[in-house]
Parts: sequence; C-alpha cells; structure tokens
Amino acid sequence: MEIDGKGNDKIWEASRTTTTKIYTDVEATDSGNGAALPGTYSEFNVRCDTVMSSGIYVIDGGVLKVNANTRLSGQGVMFVLKNGASINIAGSAQIALSAMNKQQLLAAGVPASDVDDLLGMLIFEDPDSQGSEESQLTGSSDSVFDGIIYLPNSPLKISGTPSGNSQCMVIATKTLQFAGTTDVSSLCPTGANPKGTALETNDRVLLVG
Repeated sequence: MEIDGKGNDKIWEASRTTTTKIYTDVEATDSGNGAALPGTYSEFNVRCDTVMSSGIYVIDGGVLKVNANTRLSGQGVMFVLKNGASINIAGSAQIALSAMNKQQLLAAGVPASDVDDLLGMLIFEDPDSQGSEESQLTGSSDSVFDGIIYLPNSPLKISGTPSGNSQCMVIATKTLQFAGTTDVSSLCPTGANPKGTALETNDRVLLVG
C-alpha cells in the first residue's frame, strides 16, 4: 500500500502475515513414536515416545505431562508456561531435552534484544503468570535436562535422579521440595557453566521471591 512520496521517492507499506499454531488437548498416544511441533498448547500429554522439533512450546493454562515409561526428547527447545500452566513429569519417564542456542532463538522470532536473557532457558514461566501448585519433576538416572528451569511464581517438587549434561541444569523456583531418594548431585559437569544472563549466579539451585 502506498503511504507517501512521489515518483521514485514513493514510500510503500509492506504487508506481513504472521501465523500462530494453536493446539488444544494434545495427546501423543500411539504405541510407536510421536512427533511434536512448536506452537501454543492448552494441554500437552505425552503417552508414547515423542521427539520434539526445535522451537518454542507455549503451554497456556494447562499441563505439560510426561507419563511413566515414555521418552521425551528434543534438542533446542523451550517451554513457556503461562496463565497458571504447570509441569508434571512422572517417575520412570526418560527425558533428554536441551535448551535453544542463539541461532535457534533468533530463528524462532525472539527479538535480538531478548536473546541473551533467554539463552539456555529450558522451562520458562511467564513472570506475569499466577503460578501453579502442581509442578513436579521426577527424573530417572539417565534423564537429562540441559538448561534452566525458571519458575518464579511456582513451587517445584523434585524426586528421582535427574541430571544435567553439556549445558548444565539450573533450577530457579519460588520454593523447592526434594522427595524420596532424590539425587541431583550431577547438575553440572566439571568445568561447565550455565548460559544466559537471566540468572547471573554461580548457584545451581536458586529460590526466587
């Protein structure tokens, strides 16, 4: 659309279309392998082995649930929890997730000014979310969470033996409860440091608020 100017000096306004994918009550239930795509989900219920494509997954008011005896894997992913969304990862579920790098964040549409703050963020609760009392993480000894778990408005209950690998696992939450025989002794490998500036701390576990 022409908005100003004349001749070769005309100024045109370019039209731009943005597509947002919204999924409702998604369940991966097939007995084989499932696949997940970035987008906004009201519920995300994993009941079979599922591979996540790189990108940002927004959980809007529902639950990110990984059931027992299933495997959830993905490289370069970030979960955003909003409107009271929570996470529930069951015991004996196998997790292999890594956070997004700078190139992946930019490709996903994150403004360059925000990239450093979100670098290394694996699970990010919107600071404006009211939080949830239901978030629970139960990891097996071979589960890997490479990145920052940031829940400023929600308590988190951890049990099992979750671990960090190449990028480090950092936990920042309102309150933190350890249950059973929890083993989180290997949150960060020797010589590695967490990425991102949202949490400028040397601690691996940080209480927020």
